[in-house]
Amino acid sequence: MTMLFRAAAILSLTAAVLPAQAPVTIGPGVISIDGRNETFPAIDPVDGSLWFSIYDQNFDQQTIMRAAKAGDSWGAPEHAPFSGEFGDRAPRFSPDGRRLYFTSNRPAPGHPKGDMNIWMVERAGGQWGAAVMVPAPVSVPDGRDIHNVVLADGTLIVGSHRPGGAGRSDFWRIAPGKPAQNLGAPINDERSQPDLYASPDGQWMVIVVTDHPQGLGGDDLFYTELRDGAWTPLRHLGGEINSREYEYGPWVSPDGKWLYFTSHRGGSADVYRVEMAQVKQKA
Repeated sequence: MTMLFRAAAILSLTAAVLPAQAPVTIGPGVISIDGRNETFPAIDPVDGSLWFSIYDQNFDQQTIMRAAKAGDSWGAPEHAPFSGEFGDRAPRFSPDGRRLYFTSNRPAPGHPKGDMNIWMVERAGGQWGAAVMVPAPVSVPDGRDIHNVVLADGTLIVGSHRPGGAGRSDFWRIAPGKPAQNLGAPINDERSQPDLYASPDGQWMVIVVTDHPQGLGGDDLFYTELRDGAWTPLRHLGGEINSREYEYGPWVSPDGKWLYFTSHRGGSADVYRVEMAQVKQKA
């Protein structure tokens, strides 16, 4: 019994000190292409397709792409049917897959030219409908509403430059029929919090913070969760997941196994993924 206990202890210790796995690039030469920038990945919970956005030089002039599931990977991407004329980025599915939200600078009544707002398309009969702007309090004329995630109950959390925030961009919680509520400290501060992923039940988040003192450079990924009704202090996800370049666009696969994100560590922006078990270990 003692020998078995000692062997188990050795195996446990060995597992504890195994090196963390580096994030892997998704679809080199097909999804992630040298010289092109691929950003804000998301997995369709209905058919498993991979969605993301691309740009060449202008970050605000992106196009949303869709790559159909092909075995354990994805095929060649195509333009989303509702994207290509304006600057569209950051596709974000509702947990049930019935709606797809995204960020766009397309013209909107009552909004200044070039304003970024949250738009949405609905799925019906396997097809996506026309894009409509999500109205106030989600998209507001005096704010730059840039990225969002939607929870299972229809609540949106939006990264926005609207008045009343603590910094350049804050996260705002907008429940159906309710006014926008700033998430406050320790989530928001004088820095920029531009992008996030939240679990469908809203109990934990992977968020992006720009130039955080714990960060390695540019945008970095952090983790926080609700405990006793309050958000825990942000935990940096470490140097295996983050790098000295920009990391943003977090999205967790519907099965909860993978964290997908964008990183510029290879020179241009590419899509990467890492196991969520590693993220939770860092948290």
